[in-house]
Amino acid sequence: MAAAFLAVLFFGILTLWVPAQWPVAAVQVALFVLVLLCSGASRVRWHWVLVPALLLPATGLAQLAARRSEYAFATEEAAVAWFSAACALWLGLQLAGREWLRRALVWFSFLAAVLAILQLYTSGGRVIWLFPSGAGSEPYVMGPFPYRNHYAAWIILMLPAALYESFGRRAKIGRAHV
Repeated sequence: MAAAFLAVLFFGILTLWVPAQWPVAAVQVALFVLVLLCSGASRVRWHWVLVPALLLPATGLAQLAARRSEYAFATEEAAVAWFSAACALWLGLQLAGREWLRRALVWFSFLAAVLAILQLYTSGGRVIWLFPSGAGSEPYVMGPFPYRNHYAAWIILMLPAALYESFGRRAKIGRAHV
């Protein structure tokens, strides 16, 4: 299950630049299927952080039920997006104890960062040096991220895991020899 979750995350990140809806829909459907498969496990963890994550799509659904949405399609789309984010959070909480999963995410982030820096200075605004970015006037395509702000958000999101891997493991090794 953890390998499938990791594959969905990697696919989602590597297809951020595609200016179509199908990669987003594929990731959302995969997350929903993984949640259904994982929820049948014998031990399901619940955490308080899921409450606000589930309140966001519930707000959109309440708005639709009350017929108070200015543009129903956009509200539905946002509710599905927020629910898929809550599903990703729930899956992450279920799989949180797997050290190899955290390491794989850190190494993937490292490789994406190296690719992003190389591509920033050599690609001329093209994704993977081949495809037009579709980002309009944004010349700063960084790896699979069409906007530098998306890249920065991803790196900041992965920073705690990278710091834990670098300092937390060293502290464990140091204590083991004492």
